[in-house]
Amino acid sequence: MALHSELVQNAEPLSSYLFDNLIKTNSINLGNAEGKSILKNLSGELIDKIPDVGFQQELDEKLDKLIGFMGHRKQRKNNAQNSRPQPHKNIKRTPMREVIALLIQNPNYADMVPDLSSVKGLQLPGLSLFVEVLDICQVNPHISTGQLLENWRESKHEALLSRLASWEIPLVEDNQEDIFLDSLDNILAQCVEKQIENLQAKARSVGLSAEEKRELLALMLDLKA
Repeated sequence: MALHSELVQNAEPLSSYLFDNLIKTNSINLGNAEGKSILKNLSGELIDKIPDVGFQQELDEKLDKLIGFMGHRKQRKNNAQNSRPQPHKNIKRTPMREVIALLIQNPNYADMVPDLSSVKGLQLPGLSLFVEVLDICQVNPHISTGQLLENWRESKHEALLSRLASWEIPLVEDNQEDIFLDSLDNILAQCVEKQIENLQAKARSVGLSAEEKRELLALMLDLKA
C-alpha cells in the first residue's frame, strides 16, 4: 500500500493529490474530450464515497476546473445509481474459505502472504481465524497439515478446519497457487474496503482529522489501483 503511506506523509493539498495521482497513474491527457471523460469517471466514483459533503464539494470544484464542465456531479450520481450491480447470492465457496483451506493443505503458502499487521484487527468474517492459522505456519515453516490441525483439537474450529483440510476445491484452468493468490487479493481488497467503511462511519459521527482524510483518500486510491 505504497500510495497510502505516500499520501499520509505528503503535505500536498488533498484535492490536488487525488487528481494528480489519477492523471499520472492512468496517463490521462486532459487536452482532449476523451481524457476529460476518463478523469471524470475515475474520480467520480471516489468522490461519491467521501462522507464529508464539504470535501466532496471541494473536489467537485477542482474537477470542474480541470475538465471545464459544470454540473457533472448530478449526472455522475445518476449514472452511478443506474449502473449499480445487483447483490450476489450467498455461496458456500468464498475467498476466505479458499485461502484458509489451501493454507492448511499447503502450509508453505504462508510465504506468499504479505504483512497483515495493519488489518488483522478488522471485524471481517473469518479473518481472525485465517491470521491465527497463518501465524502458526509462519512460526513453524516445516509444519504439516496434521500437525497444524492439532492446534485446534477439541476447539470450536476443529470440525470446520478438518473439513477445509480435506476440501477439494474445483480446478478449471487455475492451479491451487493461483486460486490462493486470487482469493488472497480479494481478501486484502475487502480489508481496504472495511478500513474505508470504518473511516466513513467515523466521519459521519464525529468527523475526521486532516490526517484521517488523507488516509481515507489513500485507501480509496489503493483500492482503485
